[in-house]
Amino acid sequence: MFVALTVAGSTVRAEDAAAIDNITKLNKRALEEYENLNFDRAKKTLTEALELCTKHGLDDHPVKARTYIHLGVVVLGGGITERGEAIKQFQKALAIQPEIKLTSQVANPEVQSAFEEAKATAPTTADAGDEGAAAPASGAPSAGGTPAPATEGLSHDAVTSGTKGRAIPITVMTDAALAAKKVVMVFKPEGRPSYQQVELKEYSVGNWSGSIPESATEGGWVAYALSVADEAGQVVGTQGSPEAPMVIVLKAAPRAAVARQEDAEPEPEEPEPAEPATILFGLSLGTGVGYASGYGEQNVNDRVAAGFGGSKRGHLLPEIGYFLSPDVLLSLQLRVQFVSGATAVVDPTGTMCGADHVCDPATMAIAGLARISYLFGRGGFVPYLSVVLGAGQIRHVASFPQDKRCGPDPVNNPMKCVDTVAAGPILVGGGAGLLLNATDNFGITLGVTPLLGFPHFTLHLDFNAGVVVRL
Repeated sequence: MFVALTVAGSTVRAEDAAAIDNITKLNKRALEEYENLNFDRAKKTLTEALELCTKHGLDDHPVKARTYIHLGVVVLGGGITERGEAIKQFQKALAIQPEIKLTSQVANPEVQSAFEEAKATAPTTADAGDEGAAAPASGAPSAGGTPAPATEGLSHDAVTSGTKGRAIPITVMTDAALAAKKVVMVFKPEGRPSYQQVELKEYSVGNWSGSIPESATEGGWVAYALSVADEAGQVVGTQGSPEAPMVIVLKAAPRAAVARQEDAEPEPEEPEPAEPATILFGLSLGTGVGYASGYGEQNVNDRVAAGFGGSKRGHLLPEIGYFLSPDVLLSLQLRVQFVSGATAVVDPTGTMCGADHVCDPATMAIAGLARISYLFGRGGFVPYLSVVLGAGQIRHVASFPQDKRCGPDPVNNPMKCVDTVAAGPILVGGGAGLLLNATDNFGITLGVTPLLGFPHFTLHLDFNAGVVVRL
């Protein structure tokens, strides 16, 4: 049923073969819809198949002719008032492949009658204004005898006309009974003394295709014959022979088609794939918590009650990075911490901190971090892991309830001492998080960075959220 729908030849590009296979499947699906009386769905499916033919340059291919046949059948299924439209579809098929026959699955009397009318009323070559048509030269093989009919089990719609300078697809179907292992086509162009041979390719079980090359279609005709061999190499089927071949009359391409080809706008070039991003800029905000120990920075004689405390108030993390590969990022971060909550303290020596000798606590902490990150995969949600090495300080805030010598006026208005505790300056750690890609160049990051500081010890966790831009 789908002889004319198999892929076109060993010389046809792989993408064309894939397109023909898709069109064949659409035709099969449309016939199933037709048998289930879903005429609208069948028509829509066949229209899609015709669009694929045009898209892949298959306007002169038998697969498009067969699609027109099926479309005519489906249109006719809509009622007797659609007979005229069905005949037009049959005539379009005949214009591509004059020897085409109805698919036996759908050849009921009504369809057969419309198809015969289409053949009888189809425009002739003269009506179409095809002045470039060429008749076979004298001595064409067709004068030597009528081609023998095909062996039973071998099915091939003999091609009788073609276009000069264009390859001619040849499709064959073999039944399982033939046990075919090889299908060979011999062909002879006008003016050549001997036949050339090409082996057809089996694209699916029992479906073979090949083509007569462009170089053989420059004359007025080309003759061809088919033979089928089994696994032992014995010929088990033929259609035509070198003595009585099938003959294809070649004609020049219609002037209108040539004009369309010359006037057609060039196809837009495929855009080159974008270069992968190599530079990253990021900005994150965060806060943290960590284990503080040691002595206060202002109250140097007050020992901290070791424990976890917050790194108040938060920190800012600008970052610049370079992608060593699409999955590996090397970056530098500047950790700028803003500290709040500590109290001032009066210098007991009376020699420091200005005229009032009131020493204000630290309000910032600076650290530089280098990190290397590995990104797991691509897409919208990308997890990552990092290794971090840096230098600088992390500050925590600690209370000293027993010490009430703090505040700007500790004599008249004493306050409980709250001091900063610095850790570092060596910082090592890691990181883990998730990159949420909104576009190819913009994303949001969520992450956590555990850090160890020494010789002034801390075990600290930073929680960060921010944005990144990749260039």
